[in-house]
Order: sequence, then structure tokens, then C-alpha cells
Amino acid sequence: MIKRPAATLVEIIIYFALLAVFLTVAITFSLQIINSSHQVSTESDLSTELALIRSKLQAEMLQADSIDLPGSTLNDPNGVLSLTMDTVAVNPTVLSLVNGNLQIQYGASSPVTINSSALRFDFLQFQVYSSEKAPDHIVLDAVVSVESELDTKDATVDFHLASSLRP
Repeated sequence: MIKRPAATLVEIIIYFALLAVFLTVAITFSLQIINSSHQVSTESDLSTELALIRSKLQAEMLQADSIDLPGSTLNDPNGVLSLTMDTVAVNPTVLSLVNGNLQIQYGASSPVTINSSALRFDFLQFQVYSSEKAPDHIVLDAVVSVESELDTKDATVDFHLASSLRP
């Protein structure tokens, strides 16, 4: 009878050690791929939401007849912009920052938050530039924070919008 060589205990231990190292590297690499995919998805969602907010605000500013200066708080980190509209139902249209949310209020109706719960506006400032030969120009500056599910820190984005009232 021929004896076949069997694996020694040292060979089995080396085999399991190499297998453990390989699996550790594979799992770490997989988790990095999942994390980066989630980060790209979050950045894409943020970009899409900010683009929608930008277009909504710009549309409201373009429809306004004038700025209600007494009802507005300009050059302040908790800015309020009151726009005079020609339609009674939406006059005035007020843009404001309330508890980290950007809200819009049409006339006497209740304010509506236009950002998602994932976004928080930390700073909202309106500036108005007037000229005799051109319609009023509104500049909005904001700092927006997005809460990430995977990271312990929030991502912060500067948000800028410049628009003119309709001529």
C-alpha cells in the first residue's frame, strides 16, 4: 500500500491565514465600492435638488412686479424676501428661512417648505440692486448642509442665485 502525503497542521494553518487575508482584502474593497457609489448617488441627488430649488426661486423672482422692501429682511443671515405679485392670490410671495428650511408663502396661504429633510439651509441672505434703467436685481446667497448617512460629518455647499425681476 502506498502512503499519500497528508497536509500537516502547519500547512493547514498557513492555508487558513492566507484565506483570511484574501477575504479581508475582498470585503474591504467591496465596502469601499459601496461607499463611493453611495457618495456619488448623494451628490447627484443634492445637485438635482439644488437645481430644482434654483429654478423655482428664479421663476418666482421673474414673475414678481417689485420687491416689498418693508416686508423683506435684506443683508441678514436669516433673510426674508417679500415679492409683490400682480395676482391677488399669491400677493405677496414671501421667501424665508425657518428652522433650517427654505419656505415659500403665497399670499395668505400657509408656508410650504421647498427643500427636502436631507437638506438644511444654515444661511440665507438676499441683496437687492436697483437701477433706474433696469429692473431690480436680486442676489441670493445660502449655505446648504446635507446630512450623509454613512459619514459622521455633514457636507456643506455654497448656493448662489442671481435673478432680475421682470421688466
